[in-house]
Amino acid sequence: MKKYSDTEKRSIIEHYITNGESLSSIFSDTGIPKSTFYNWIKSYKAAQNAAGCKEISLRNFHLLENKVVRLEGIIEILKTVECTPQAPLKQKLYAAEKLYGKYNVHMICDALDISRGTVYNHVFRNKIDNTCRKDLRCRTKEK
Repeated sequence: MKKYSDTEKRSIIEHYITNGESLSSIFSDTGIPKSTFYNWIKSYKAAQNAAGCKEISLRNFHLLENKVVRLEGIIEILKTVECTPQAPLKQKLYAAEKLYGKYNVHMICDALDISRGTVYNHVFRNKIDNTCRKDLRCRTKEK
């Protein structure tokens, strides 16, 4: 039975994980028993987890894609608004009111560092004078 070095083991495992090579072709090409190969993979994954590396999987890929979309939205919001997250609350609420409906409320709140409840109170309960909800209430009272 052949003794494999760590670099050879790593190379064979990466053919399987990274390149997506089938197990049957790996077993036939190398002559490694299934149980030995599965033990190598188990050790490899344990070493990766200990090093803090996340497992490459379709689920993690989709989670990262969603995170990128969310962060791109936050960047777009920050480029659009006329204030910074360090601005006074009144300015941030005015900016959030302008963006309400264009962007997700969660993204607006994360970008401007405001709690969602404060934004909802501001928009729906008319906590300042110039809101769109106040205009709607005035129009309904006039009729």
